[in-house]
Amino acid sequence: MSNRFVKNTSWILIGQVVRLIVSFISAALTNRYLGPANMGIINYSASYISFFTSLVSLGLNSVIIYELVNNRDKEGKILGTAMLMRLFTGIVSVFAFMGIMLTVNGNETLLVEVAFLQSLQLPFLCFDSINYWYQSNLNSKYTSVAQTVAYIFSTVYKIVLIIIKEGTLWFALASTLDIFILGGFYIVLYQKQKTQRLGFSWSIAKRLLRNCLPFILANIMVVIYSKMDTIMIKHLLDGTAEVVDTQVGLYTTTIALCNIIGFIPIAILDSGRPLIAEAQNKGEYEFNVRFRQIAAGIIWVCVAYSLFITVFSKHVIYIVNGKDYLGANICFKIAVWYTSFSYLGSAKNFWLVCKNKKHFVFIFSCTGAVCNLIMNFIFIPMWGINGAAIATLVTQILTNFVVPMLFKDTREYTHCVFDAILLRNMQLKEILTTVKVKLFGR
Repeated sequence: MSNRFVKNTSWILIGQVVRLIVSFISAALTNRYLGPANMGIINYSASYISFFTSLVSLGLNSVIIYELVNNRDKEGKILGTAMLMRLFTGIVSVFAFMGIMLTVNGNETLLVEVAFLQSLQLPFLCFDSINYWYQSNLNSKYTSVAQTVAYIFSTVYKIVLIIIKEGTLWFALASTLDIFILGGFYIVLYQKQKTQRLGFSWSIAKRLLRNCLPFILANIMVVIYSKMDTIMIKHLLDGTAEVVDTQVGLYTTTIALCNIIGFIPIAILDSGRPLIAEAQNKGEYEFNVRFRQIAAGIIWVCVAYSLFITVFSKHVIYIVNGKDYLGANICFKIAVWYTSFSYLGSAKNFWLVCKNKKHFVFIFSCTGAVCNLIMNFIFIPMWGINGAAIATLVTQILTNFVVPMLFKDTREYTHCVFDAILLRNMQLKEILTTVKVKLFGR
């Protein structure tokens, strides 16, 4: 099992490292070429897209792996049902999204056109379900290669646009092309390696919806407190459209830099979910140990990155985005500390699935959304994008650490996280012994 985990995590990490390198090149060139104002337009629209992406996901991210691990004889129907549900939701979401954009920003022609091009990716998100099938089998090397190739293609596309000096609209299409190409790779891979044919079952659809409902609602709340800051910056700050779009661009590119380290906690969590699910069948002690190990990896990787950024934030901004973005320096120093708690939130959701306490997902997320909205209303007019960064940090701490401590049924999760922070009760001696044997043969 440990070998499978290490190999699977390694493949995910390799793919993510390649994408990290490519993203540096892509961000450095694109952000400089478009400038903060145009990036603000693209990222403002992308914030709305994130809301509908959470709807299209149907909260399956935390549930489908658990379903696949525990129902291997029905994995074809589980996967097919999930994909069809997401496809239908994606098509509906395109029309809903464009309706909102025309109502709220109908007088901004460029923004509406950008929004339309980005909305076309929503139906194709259904193919991401295949990725979770590979994760459930601890066999992510194929999807990692597919993701890397699709990302490289998207980056080359942006570089070509810069060379031929195309406008903002063509850059808005990049994310849609990325999702479309990746979906095609996923279909080809599954057709070659499938163990069962895809199918559809109303009974499975009902079970998935019943189990995912708390996560659908929770995902909406998460998007509200993770993306509404971008929308509120645009509508709460005073100034001309260009000035406000510039502030949006500074903030959103800063948040993107904060999440560059995300490839490591994501790899740890993606490979760790099947191990946690299987450990549950071995007893409470084994389950808690596995969860502490995964949580510790997520937390300490993010803390190390946050310390680095606190010291070198200005240099990172200048290297990646250029001098036009240095106005986000203080915002970067504040916002980067939210990453530990943000990625820990995904681990928390899976813990709640395994413990059959899914209803708490909505409670925690709703609390976070309300707190974030209130703090943004207060802090953004006072401190601009720095206020938005403070609101985001406080919200993540409350939602993923403090609030679970207030409920008896979820206090055990907080204890595990606290142990993970202190590196306690995690069988570290056994882990070190295993590593020593792998490296030195004894």
